[in-house]
Amino acid sequence: MNYIKYIKNNKFIYWIILTAICFLFFYQAFSLAHQLPSRVDEGSFLIKGYFFISGKYKLFEDYGPWTNNMPLAYLIPGIPQFLFGPGLKVGRYFAIFITFATLTGFWVLINRLRGRWWALAVVLALSINPSWIGMNVQAVSQGIVACLVTWAMVFLLGDERNVWHIGAAAFLSAMATLTRQNMIFLLPFVALYTWWRYGLKEGVVAFLFSFIPFAAVHGIYYPKIMNLWYTWLPGLITNIFNIEVIKGGGTQVWQPDGDLIDRLSSFFIAVKYHLVSLIGVCLAFPLIFRKKNWRSEDEWKMVISLLALFSILFGLHGWASLTKNYCIFCFPNYVAFFIPLGAIVSLLTISNLTEKKLSVPTLYLVGLVSILVPGIFFGSLETVGRWVMKLPVPRIKDGEIIGGVTQVWELLRNRFDMSYEQQILIIPPAFGLIIAISLIIILFIGYKIINRRHKSKFSIVLSVGIYLFTIFLTPTYLLGKFPYENACNGDVIGTYEKAGDQLQSKIPDGSSIYWGAGSLVTPMVYILDTEIQPLQLNGVYPKRIGGDRDLLEKDGYYNMESQEDWRDSAEFILLLSRNMGDFWKNYLDPSLFDEYDSTDPIDPCDPNSSIQIYRRK
Repeated sequence: MNYIKYIKNNKFIYWIILTAICFLFFYQAFSLAHQLPSRVDEGSFLIKGYFFISGKYKLFEDYGPWTNNMPLAYLIPGIPQFLFGPGLKVGRYFAIFITFATLTGFWVLINRLRGRWWALAVVLALSINPSWIGMNVQAVSQGIVACLVTWAMVFLLGDERNVWHIGAAAFLSAMATLTRQNMIFLLPFVALYTWWRYGLKEGVVAFLFSFIPFAAVHGIYYPKIMNLWYTWLPGLITNIFNIEVIKGGGTQVWQPDGDLIDRLSSFFIAVKYHLVSLIGVCLAFPLIFRKKNWRSEDEWKMVISLLALFSILFGLHGWASLTKNYCIFCFPNYVAFFIPLGAIVSLLTISNLTEKKLSVPTLYLVGLVSILVPGIFFGSLETVGRWVMKLPVPRIKDGEIIGGVTQVWELLRNRFDMSYEQQILIIPPAFGLIIAISLIIILFIGYKIINRRHKSKFSIVLSVGIYLFTIFLTPTYLLGKFPYENACNGDVIGTYEKAGDQLQSKIPDGSSIYWGAGSLVTPMVYILDTEIQPLQLNGVYPKRIGGDRDLLEKDGYYNMESQEDWRDSAEFILLLSRNMGDFWKNYLDPSLFDEYDSTDPIDPCDPNSSIQIYRRK
């Protein structure tokens, strides 16, 4: 015990451990930044950000790039692109810097609220979490918003907050909303919480410091910025007030469909990526009804407010992605915007559970484990799920073991005549239920052993055990691996830079480009001195069927007429090797086009991901 006390009080040991954890974070961050494939939004944010900062285009400009997000979503990543040169490496390294700033914010806040060792614990939990790091080190807006939200909470939460702190928190909440409009509920939250916690004067300060910058930006870009909000309005309201969200008309090309399985899968993918925080949030719900469960009334106000905001954002983002068809599998990424709120609630909850010996209803905990563990197996069908399907089992015939082994799915196929596709929806979650029951039994045995010396409650052992079990599994394939990671561990940044150099060497500055290589436009970040059609920077998503071409292009949309004109007038046409269908083979007549050597593959695991280069004669 004296040895533990010595370590706990030794600042030198503490800083050595914290430094090691930071090195672990940077190791994972740089590894993932180089390995994760580029996402559809990534190139769009980088290219448009560079264009807006350099002055080539203006935000919400007529006939300019489709400005479908708030200004800072482009301007913040655009600054390093402009200062250090456009490229995926600059974008992702800047994202690493932003993520480390988020990690630093967590340490500052938790150190104030719970002390340095709890602050170290939360930094460790995040630094070993490849899901959290991976979502934030890609050059998209999730990491930026998460950083702004975290630092808003740093200035807002805790004792001895003065007017300057409140103003900074409110201003950062406005910046988060001016990065992504889906964070709009953060503004009233900061004002109302400040009023409730600190008083009316401080609440007015919070309102002014958030409302003024928010209103100022809307004033600068009015009226076109209002289209970002009009898209949220129900059809009944837009009809009553005669609001034309898309003046050019037409119907949206991107209309994916998904069944219940897809929606459940997306939900549980979000659960597994953010499980540590979500477990803490779930444990907090039964505890908020009694103020004495928390260290003070002020802390109770803090937790109940954070829990309310997190629940609202979680529910609304779930409604937007899981109940609609536009982007069903965006839900895990949506949760990343506001997961810092859940992480704070989670830390406060688990610290109180261990220090105050709080009791969460046992039946509630058993139900929670029995749902979440099979759920995360359901959300891991493409990784752990396929491993479970191949588990070896004895061969059985007529109820007798006949020797040898077979795979689980083959045994059940022969017994129940079920296909692999049917079984994979059942077997992994069933295996997860077995794991959940086994975990409860193991923790119950541990409780019996502990209870011989220390009087404790099973619910406490179960709560802490679940939490530690979740943290332990964080770096594993079950919780911490993306199904779309590149399996060959190739250097994605390196392949993009090599392909970018090859594009630069073959395409002269000022040439007009038609991008026919799909919605992933990241390779174009290396040829920004050419003339790129700005409306193509979001791929298929702003494309319409029919409608008035001029009106559509004026607002950032386009249709087939636009596409045909750009294609027929461009000097260069760029395609992916795997997209070379019959249309392009006929269109790219050798008598009309010269074919250059293709680039190296941009996907290190896919040899058919080279960019084909054609120049009109």
